[in-house]
Amino acid sequence: MSFLPAHSAPLDIIFNPHIEGAPLGLPEAWLGGAFVTQHGSWNTEPSVGHAVVYFPFGAGQPSMPESMQTPPAFPYTVVLSGGDATAPVDGDWGWHSGDRGEDRVRPVGVAVSPIDGALYISSDGGGLLYRVGVPL
Repeated sequence: MSFLPAHSAPLDIIFNPHIEGAPLGLPEAWLGGAFVTQHGSWNTEPSVGHAVVYFPFGAGQPSMPESMQTPPAFPYTVVLSGGDATAPVDGDWGWHSGDRGEDRVRPVGVAVSPIDGALYISSDGGGLLYRVGVPL
């Protein structure tokens, strides 16, 4: 865990407060923090970013650094990125499902739906919208 890498290009942030009576479409551990899209680098080798991460906030305050290294390390959870079910992988990634999909997922915007409580992520890699949440 470290802070966002250089050239990861964070483009959007949304805070996820718990609103009484709102649907809970995401894990409870993701309440009260912030989701940040990383659009990813286009001119570094290897490429970095291309993910959505969650930064926890406790009692409305940002998390403190986990270490005093340079740069400081902050706790976060990768929500959407390359890799598989065992671990995320930083850098370029994409997938295809039949005739749909993207060669390169590049997250841009992020929103939490007031209807189903899920996280919606736009990408300009192929113009798709991704949903992260409990099954409908």
